Amino acid sequence: MPEKNQRREGRGPSRADQAKRHIAEMDRRYAAEIARSVEGTRVFDGAPKVAAQGCVPTVSVVDQDSVAAVLERGRGLASACDLALLDFASFTNPGGGYDRGAWAQEEALCSESFLFNVLREKRDWYGENRRRYLNCNLYRNRALVVPRVRFERDGFHSYADVI
Repeated sequence: MPEKNQRREGRGPSRADQAKRHIAEMDRRYAAEIARSVEGTRVFDGAPKVAAQGCVPTVSVVDQDSVAAVLERGRGLASACDLALLDFASFTNPGGGYDRGAWAQEEALCSESFLFNVLREKRDWYGENRRRYLNCNLYRNRALVVPRVRFERDGFHSYADVI
């Protein structure tokens, strides 16, 4: 019996193989943007303090997958990014299990962006979560906010901050 995520005869590349190719392609094509997103990533421990600025953000709930919503509502220039997306993220592994072929919302986001390439640079943050904050899977209010992540599908692209 083949190991998990190993290529089976006649079935094409596994999700893990596809993920590895995608991650390498994102590194090759968007190294400078990835570096800027890594540099701009913010860590929140507990709920952030919000100062009233005279406006209330618009929140939309739409019947689309996350990437389709970003592509429809986002902007094609990183410098004009004004959209945020909630990632139902793994607290203990960068990108969930994307690089190992797992599949859920976070992994789907990684498959159409360079999000994984940024998150893997924050391995220390995930390691700290595993060491200090694991409590029967009841996690602390900690989060990463990754700015200006490029999402692509069918020749179109747009940017969103990922929480």
